[in-house]
Amino acid sequence: MSELYHFIGENRDVPAGDIGVGAREIGYLFGQCKRLTHRFESGALTGKKASLGGSLARTEATGFGAVYFAKAMLGTVSESLQGKTAVVSGSGNVAIYCAKKLTELEAKTLFQNKDLLFAPGKAANAGGVAVSALEMQQNASLQSWSFSEVDRQLQAIMATIHQDCQFYAQKHKRPKDYVFGANVAGFLRVADAVHSYGVI
Repeated sequence: MSELYHFIGENRDVPAGDIGVGAREIGYLFGQCKRLTHRFESGALTGKKASLGGSLARTEATGFGAVYFAKAMLGTVSESLQGKTAVVSGSGNVAIYCAKKLTELEAKTLFQNKDLLFAPGKAANAGGVAVSALEMQQNASLQSWSFSEVDRQLQAIMATIHQDCQFYAQKHKRPKDYVFGANVAGFLRVADAVHSYGVI
């Protein structure tokens, strides 16, 4: 943080925790940032404890998000898929490592050849990032939302991610290919942002 603080801030770049970096570590980093900048800038990091401006439901967000994605996925399967099994990569790319350390493409192919629905981590694992964004909104508005409000918004975000994956998979005649749908949805979002800046 002694070097990082030059490059972060609620209106610059906002780091968050990840594997091995939870609320305790973020709290230490946040305190060091405050010491160095002489400012209590609550939006400078996400994943903080609630007492420092963190969001309720952040700890549960990744797991809950994966469950909400799976619920949306299984809730839209046709009758012809009743009784099918779904694999949801809900923590990074854990499904890939469970499949004998295969690449994502190899794992997807393996799962699809076994007639399994496969939700990739890039879509199903978005809950933590989503609640980090909600934490930033709370910090910017100087509000603290209830657990149920954060959870309600998380469910809506995961449903939208699922809809986007499904829409682009079906649009390109690759139904049930959630990896393809997630890739197209993500690419188009980045391409649209780049285009908005005038880069063609």
